[in-house]
Amino acid sequence: MSAAGGTDDKSRHTTNNGYETHAQQPGWSCSTGFRGNKSDPSGATGAGRYSNYSASGCPVTVAADNTVTSGHGVANPGIPVG
Repeated sequence: MSAAGGTDDKSRHTTNNGYETHAQQPGWSCSTGFRGNKSDPSGATGAGRYSNYSASGCPVTVAADNTVTSGHGVANPGIPVG
């Protein structure tokens, strides 16, 4: 996933989250946008299993048109979806 975010991407049988952002350096991946993505983390066994996951302190935008099956939700707790 690029730092620009994802649009109309598909993840299937991921081992944890469908899409993730990480701040390896201050500011990297912040303000990423996710739109129209379809996630199926059915292969995940970890604590995550969200469609979109954000590192703390790194805001992302998750549009309401993202979907997830077999997971815990479209975005990890605390990330607004809309």
